[in-house]
Parts: sequence; structure tokens; C-alpha cells
Amino acid sequence: MDPAEPIPAAAAAVAQPINPINAVEQVLIVCEANANERQVLIERERFVSLNHFARMRPRDVTDLAARLEKRPAAQGRIMLPSTVIKNLQSLCYWARERR
Repeated sequence: MDPAEPIPAAAAAVAQPINPINAVEQVLIVCEANANERQVLIERERFVSLNHFARMRPRDVTDLAARLEKRPAAQGRIMLPSTVIKNLQSLCYWARERR
């Protein structure tokens, strides 16, 4: 690789430190949450750190999904698919083990 050659975008992204919000967005992408669901969870529910997931139990994720479905559309109503709910529950276990 020529030193004057630009660094590919993927390599540049790896070289930069990950801030907590980007880490949360990345794990939500892995959990198969779409952009709207990620926005509501990060901005409205304020999931800004992986520690927030470590404090949750599987029942908390189910309750959160039910609450999000009952909200008015203007307040960020979303219907989380069951695969996303199960993935979020798994994320909670993973985050708790990593603490």
C-alpha cells in the first residue's frame, strides 16, 4: 500500500474509537432493529450505553415492547418484531456477562 494512498473507509472506521452511542447503535443493528426502532430506543428511551442493557431482565424487554406499542404515533410508537425482542433479550444477557 502506497503511503500517499487514502485509507479505505472501513479501515478508517476501525481505527477510530467507538463512542457509547455508536456502540449502542451497532448492537441494535446486530439485533436487527431498523432505523426507526433504533432512533426511538436511543433518543426516546435513552439507551446511550451498553450498561443500560446489562441492567435489564428479559421481562423488562417484553414490557418495553408492550409500552412502545401503546404510545401515540407522535410519541414514537413502534411495534418491535418478535425477532428483535428476542435479540434484545439476548443482548441483555450478553451485556450482563461482560460487566
